Amino acid sequence: MKKFSTYPVFVVLFLSFIGAIGFGGLLKHHYAGGERFQFLQNIAVTIAEVPSNIKKILFSPKSELLLAIDRPEFKDYKAGFNFKNKKELDILFLLNYTNPSNNKHEVNLIDLQTYKSIFNYKFDYELFTKIKSENNEKFSKYITDDNFVLRSTFLTKNLNFIALTTGSIITKFSPAKNEVVWFNDDYNFHHTFNVNEIEKYIWAIGCSKNSKLDKRYLSKDFCDDSVIKIDLNTGKIIDEISVTQIMIDEGIHNHLFVGRSDISVPDPLHINDVEEVNSNTNFTNKGNLFISLGHTNMILLINPYTKKILWKLHDKLFHQHDVDIINDDEIAIFNNNRIITNKNKVFKNNEINVYNFKTNELSSPYDNILKENDVRTVNQGLMEITEYGMFVEEQNSGRYIFFENNGNVIFEYLNKSENNRDVYQVHWSRLIVNKDKINEIKRKLKYENN
Repeated sequence: MKKFSTYPVFVVLFLSFIGAIGFGGLLKHHYAGGERFQFLQNIAVTIAEVPSNIKKILFSPKSELLLAIDRPEFKDYKAGFNFKNKKELDILFLLNYTNPSNNKHEVNLIDLQTYKSIFNYKFDYELFTKIKSENNEKFSKYITDDNFVLRSTFLTKNLNFIALTTGSIITKFSPAKNEVVWFNDDYNFHHTFNVNEIEKYIWAIGCSKNSKLDKRYLSKDFCDDSVIKIDLNTGKIIDEISVTQIMIDEGIHNHLFVGRSDISVPDPLHINDVEEVNSNTNFTNKGNLFISLGHTNMILLINPYTKKILWKLHDKLFHQHDVDIINDDEIAIFNNNRIITNKNKVFKNNEINVYNFKTNELSSPYDNILKENDVRTVNQGLMEITEYGMFVEEQNSGRYIFFENNGNVIFEYLNKSENNRDVYQVHWSRLIVNKDKINEIKRKLKYENN
């Protein structure tokens, strides 16, 4: 028998030991925010994430968009409505959600006077995947039957829907005819949109596909975030405003071209809401736009005709979503209080801030209520202040809460499976509060059902 040499074994072990130390050092350097050896950092992080990615593939549910975060305190909640102080509310609740019973996306219109569904629409997946758009090809890995969602679905008075697809398309479609009325993919549309049914247009949000910015400002995958005015009937673009360009023109480009060393941030603004002013107020005029910039912790008020910034707020906001007009003097802001580390966290709880233009003060009048009810969605989230109280969507947790004006909870809705195990995400639901629109929708639904 040939004599076995241990020398190569020791060499391999020694080199492996040195490699492990170097690998660990690169990871530590990366997560500490180190700027050197970027290429090697990227390789080390990719290798380190292999086991977790394999685990996700093998053991996670088919859809990455379905399951909400694990909240043990929801263990004793039943699926659907959990009443604390039940009241009849003359409001329609357009529930936009992943149905836990079939893992498919649906929209359910619930009358909050009876808390019963008056209209349910199960989306035809193929209807939207057959849309001839380059976006469907670009985002094909996300557009599957199991993770398809429509975000921020809006119901018109004529019982048509407007929504954002998983393929970043905005579309209007008819559930009755099961057909797409129009779609627009001129931008990569995202988050939400604001509909003016009276004047027949939409204000949407999107990253430009053909940015007109000076090329020296553009980096790879840079999102030239814009607000886009779209004709409600045809889907054609009426106007398009680069918020990026406005910030350059206004001399606040320090919020745009940020990063570390030679690594830029491709999505510096991250617009997540646009809210049109529908009438003249004490602080602004009809037609002006409030815009929420999540990544810059900023709310802008712009004149869309002059493309000028009229007002901005960025103190005390922390990755906020959703801005709403309350009255002639105040706006409300859903402030996530999101902390970005190697794990996303929420600082204490979500807040709903109120800014008063008369006093120039930002307050947090609902802080105790949100803290008591542990409202803390990391991403997304929205609120609506109504005559009956405040409605909150806690998107990551699959929960809705409706508070009375005195802070008492009317109901909590949990998007939970009937087996009492899993909680599923919700996706930018809406309330219909206009009484004329509520009556018209009910009348048409009754007529169609007959």
